[in-house]
Amino acid sequence: MGFFIRLFFCGIIVSGLGLWFMRALEFSDLYNVVHKNVPGPCKFVQGIDLGAEDISVLPNGLAIMSTGLMVPTESGGKPALKSFDFSKPEQPARDLTLSGFKGDLMPHGLSLYSTNGKTFVYVVNHPAGLLNGTGEDEVLKFLWQTDKQTLMFQKSFKDPEFRSLNDLVVVGDDKFYVTNWFTMKSPIMRQLEAILFVLPLQNVVYFDGKAGTVVLSGKYGANGINASPDKKYLYLMEVNKKRLTSYRIESPLNLVPVDEKNLGSLCDNLDVDPESGDIWTGCHPVGFRIMGKMMFNPKASAPSQVIRVGVKNGKFGGSTEVFADDGSVLSASTVAVPYKDALFIGTLDHKALHCKLTGLNPVLKLKNFALASFTDLVMLKAFGVGLLCTLGIWYFNELIKFLDINKVVYSQQPGPCRAVEGVYVPEQGYQGSEDVEVLPNGIAIFSSGLNYMRNPALKHVQGRMMMFDLSNPDEPAKALRLTGFTRKINPHGISLFTVDGAVYVYFIHHAMDEVDSDESVEKFRLNDLVVAQEDQFYATNDYVLRHRFLRTLEYFSFLPIGNVVYYDGHKGRKVAESLRRANGINMSPDKKYVYVAEAGAKRITTFRRSANGDLSKVSSTFMGTLVDNINVDPETGNLWVASHPIGYKIYLKVAFPVGSVAPSLVLRVNVSEGVITETTQIYSDDGRNLIGSGSAVFQNGKVLIGTPTHILMYCECLTC
Repeated sequence: MGFFIRLFFCGIIVSGLGLWFMRALEFSDLYNVVHKNVPGPCKFVQGIDLGAEDISVLPNGLAIMSTGLMVPTESGGKPALKSFDFSKPEQPARDLTLSGFKGDLMPHGLSLYSTNGKTFVYVVNHPAGLLNGTGEDEVLKFLWQTDKQTLMFQKSFKDPEFRSLNDLVVVGDDKFYVTNWFTMKSPIMRQLEAILFVLPLQNVVYFDGKAGTVVLSGKYGANGINASPDKKYLYLMEVNKKRLTSYRIESPLNLVPVDEKNLGSLCDNLDVDPESGDIWTGCHPVGFRIMGKMMFNPKASAPSQVIRVGVKNGKFGGSTEVFADDGSVLSASTVAVPYKDALFIGTLDHKALHCKLTGLNPVLKLKNFALASFTDLVMLKAFGVGLLCTLGIWYFNELIKFLDINKVVYSQQPGPCRAVEGVYVPEQGYQGSEDVEVLPNGIAIFSSGLNYMRNPALKHVQGRMMMFDLSNPDEPAKALRLTGFTRKINPHGISLFTVDGAVYVYFIHHAMDEVDSDESVEKFRLNDLVVAQEDQFYATNDYVLRHRFLRTLEYFSFLPIGNVVYYDGHKGRKVAESLRRANGINMSPDKKYVYVAEAGAKRITTFRRSANGDLSKVSSTFMGTLVDNINVDPETGNLWVASHPIGYKIYLKVAFPVGSVAPSLVLRVNVSEGVITETTQIYSDDGRNLIGSGSAVFQNGKVLIGTPTHILMYCECLTC
């Protein structure tokens, strides 16, 4: 009985992890490509540099917005409420004076309510900060004196049900619906709630002027909320589900579901056109980029998108993409408000755009039809289960193949081998020799002190470029002095280029002071490079995700999302994609072929090179080991490949560099016209003498073997 109970709970855990993984893929939009789309001429609104998270507009075109929701304290900026006049778009947005308000302001969602010739502004406020969780969120009420650019503070609403407010819609005097996008109070529990985004934990609260009541629970990230012009229907955006839902308001506390629509994007605030009743929403079309921006790097950009949804009697019709940008022009759109022939697009913490709606097509008012019969749905579910099983088998096979759990590495040396002096620093420990290149005169250049993942456990390493003379192997390696470069270096892959007797050393540098530095021309994660001409080179991006934890997931995802970038001296462009952990890269002596090590697939892929730098695939060869850097013998054209023969051990070495041991393996690969013809094992070690071989170079019967965090090995190759 105990066995079956354990099996039952293991099944629950595996199912839960599978659900989380599937939802994470759906949420992250890893493969979503954002194409530029504008409805007409667009200009930045002056006076907005800290975002315009939410905005509402009066019938006369005067709008109010909340700004500074994610203002970093060191920026000196202040959260504020601003006004903007649609009839005078060339004029900047202006700060509104808050009269009678003495508290801390961090405005989020807002809503307008007009009665008896007066306009009241209701604003969600986070006195203790957006994600602090230590203070009580509140709703502020102001009287808007539009002629004086002043907001007269009226009162503040607080309630135990106001857990972590996001947006609100006012439906009467001091009566409103408000969304809780978190329900946990403490910062730690909120982090857990964010991780468990697959669970419906959030809700909607109705406040009647005195007390709040939860009217909708079990929501996936309750975010934007609004009501139809006649106040008969309520609209809610569940951002974690990418789902827009409508409810009929039978009574303030009785909301009846009417319709729902998957928008395929992480949409934020909702604005309702007072004439047509259509919904306009600002969205985040690439989930992992907006989450990375909010949780890890606020300075990063995220794509923007505006979607318009047709609505009639609570039923959703067609939807239209009105605006889209990859984040280079407008970052992280949160709200879109139309007014006559113009559109205002606000952002989380960037700028705001004012666009002319010159090329906008009307939204089709489509009826909703059943997608399939009951039988079709059963077949669809059966197909889905079968597909999941197939994917599970594929992933399990890839995982077993990658980890090399039962693999044994035997020691083999091509001749006498010894560690090169100078790489080990007595007060700092082993510094490594990640990538090695050698000149025709026998002078080897190598990168030392790599901290690829910026791991705190490697704080003792010191980034250096070093040299070693193969003709004098008894002499220690020496550090090269870098002139004109004052920062600390974190060197990775290197490449040498000689012209007119001068030798140029190109190396990849990972900035240590910027967690998300734009070190790549394609803003991913560089690993290695090979120079084709002066200041023109190919480089590999082996990671796409930026955070260390996410990279761990990426490491074991086996997804083909790495690439090769060609930099022509001015800008870079991707010339090879769908690679699995693109790692080492090099070029044939005649520069006709480019070789790429795909560590995640344990293969070497060959590309034919064109005159403009483009690459066309020639062949791929499975090597049975995690291939790392590639060096090319200039005389024979053979490849010298260092690799990691046991996958899980090199992963542990990268994750826990101090105390971990990983085996080494060096291969000589014969190539003919870009096709691998023969492979010879030159060196192998179980990790006792050489930990984690990363590069190997051969010249005149001598071999140098580099490692990311260990020693530099010198061998006389008697069998080569």
